[in-house]
Amino acid sequence: MNLKLSILLVAVLLSVGGVFLALRNGTDPVAEPRLWFYQMHVDSLAQVSVTHQGQTVEYSKKPGTFDWYIQGPGGTLVFQGLWGGKPLLLSGPKVSRVISDNLDDPANFGLEPPQTRVIITDKSGNVIEFHLGDATPDTQDQPANG
Repeated sequence: MNLKLSILLVAVLLSVGGVFLALRNGTDPVAEPRLWFYQMHVDSLAQVSVTHQGQTVEYSKKPGTFDWYIQGPGGTLVFQGLWGGKPLLLSGPKVSRVISDNLDDPANFGLEPPQTRVIITDKSGNVIEFHLGDATPDTQDQPANG
């Protein structure tokens, strides 16, 4: 390969690299940090109760293990393929935005009555309760029922 061709290839490579860096650095938006709704260590979760449209299912963790059971006669071990990441999600969800510090009219948010009520209890007996309402108009902040 001759010297002129090598210099031409290096110049083309530098030009393409410069254009790529200029376009990449100029268009990255700064993402706003998401706020914690609440946060607890996943290992401190002890019990979860979910009531959806009047039907309640309660889950409890067997002390000293990672095994979760559906409460009832004899207790049923949860299917790990479906349950796998749920305790991690329940230990610290984040919110997209804070709509209001005071909830004056819960019906405006589909919370009168709420579609779903979740109660989480940790090993120390601390309880966190939150309600989920109807889907938002853009369906971005509430998963579809299914």
